[in-house]
Amino acid sequence: MKLAVYNLLGQQVEVLREGVLSAGTHVEYWNAAHFASGEYFVKLEAGKGITEVRKVVMVR
Repeated sequence: MKLAVYNLLGQQVEVLREGVLSAGTHVEYWNAAHFASGEYFVKLEAGKGITEVRKVVMVR
């Protein structure tokens, strides 16, 4: 699996987690202290073509 953050231009700005995880619930935090306020996309890619994208808004 891969969990990454992208900017509005579609550029990957950070990979939060990558690799194999055990089954179950997992939590990941993004320390965005060095990023500007605005909209970003968080994309989760898992095996067998599973992809989930969510828009997040960071406000300071």
